[in-house]
Amino acid sequence: MEFKNINYAYLLLIIPFLVSMYIWYWNWSKNKINSVFGKKIIQKINPHYKNYLNIFRLLLHLLTIIFIVIACMNPVTKGEPIEKEVKREGIDIFFALDVSKSMLTEDVKPNRIKKSKQILSEVISSLKGDKVGVIVYAAGATVISPLTLDYAWVKNQIKDIDTDILSSQGTNLTSAIELSINSFNNEDKLKCLFIISDGEDHEETYIDFIDQVNNKNIIIHTVFIGTERGGLIPIKNGDKIEYKKDKNGDEVLSKGNVSALEEIAEKSNGLNNKSNNNKEIINFIIDTINSMEKTIIDKDVILIYKEKKQFQWFLGIAIFLILLNFIIKKNE
Repeated sequence: MEFKNINYAYLLLIIPFLVSMYIWYWNWSKNKINSVFGKKIIQKINPHYKNYLNIFRLLLHLLTIIFIVIACMNPVTKGEPIEKEVKREGIDIFFALDVSKSMLTEDVKPNRIKKSKQILSEVISSLKGDKVGVIVYAAGATVISPLTLDYAWVKNQIKDIDTDILSSQGTNLTSAIELSINSFNNEDKLKCLFIISDGEDHEETYIDFIDQVNNKNIIIHTVFIGTERGGLIPIKNGDKIEYKKDKNGDEVLSKGNVSALEEIAEKSNGLNNKSNNNKEIINFIIDTINSMEKTIIDKDVILIYKEKKQFQWFLGIAIFLILLNFIIKKNE
């Protein structure tokens, strides 16, 4: 037998209190009466008085409380188990996050890289049953989280991402696409890559890999972070903030390149989002994932027990004890 509302058991703590109060009151009333009347006079006044009846009625009261509390705890018994097959459906998803220095640009708040991390963390919190991995890329690319269902661990890895995580600087979208192709499982099921970037690419060789992506059944969706008007790239120099300069000593203006991301998404049968609203971007990613065809990741068989409520028996006993107490009191 199990109890669904076990917290009601705390009500049983009232029983020692009631017993203590009864003993105190019984002694007090006895001493009070004896101080006024003698024992012989008391026996003449109430010749049918019996102490054991009071004790018996006290026990009835206590048992009534116990059975009512047990009924409130909602006791249930389990019947024969029934086997049920449970399927977990989902898709494999990699997020490729741009960590080049241009992502430090503050044309979106707080800056491109921090905004991307906030969005990515919230998206992962909303996933259910999809395996997720994270790639970071600049001039090269690396996997910081392989495909996993451990969302908490992935979110913890995302916290440590910054533009210094890779030693090689530059921007090469091709490196992220190529690494994702090699990181997905070689299965025919549908796979998904989300590229989160400002779109800058100094190599511009990504189109060469689109055919490979399509052959591997990978769809690439892109998320544009930044603005096309751009902004300066802040670089920390000790306690000072300077701005990145080119070879001629002029400050570099980092302009987002949404057209590159649109081209990648279009050629790989994916979608592009260029909203700068976090909520809209998060909804775009989640809705896109939910609209994709899910595949069965694994199957499992669980045992389900049909529960039968038993509270009515304890409630019935409590009602019987109340009636019995009433009959005894009436016949005293």
